[in-house]
Amino acid sequence: MLDWKKKVDRIWKQRRLISKKRTEERKINKLSVVGYTFICHVCGKPSEKTKGESLPQENIDLSTPGDLFRCKICEKWTCSEHIYKGICKICAESI
Repeated sequence: MLDWKKKVDRIWKQRRLISKKRTEERKINKLSVVGYTFICHVCGKPSEKTKGESLPQENIDLSTPGDLFRCKICEKWTCSEHIYKGICKICAESI
């Protein structure tokens, strides 16, 4: 009598693992798209996360990188190493 309950428990555990694995794969695929789409225009470093990544899967914004910032002058994406007070290294050197 308990054998069928154990079987059901095992099936549900397997389904949860499969679902978790698929969610992780989707997240990796989305991040690879973001990294391919957004790069720092100074050093070429690709974006590693999206804006709102900590939100539920449906609310992730793939049109905005989470770790690159727009320069206030040239409006290009720049990593945190090459931007200071909203101005990228290239624009700062040309001023």
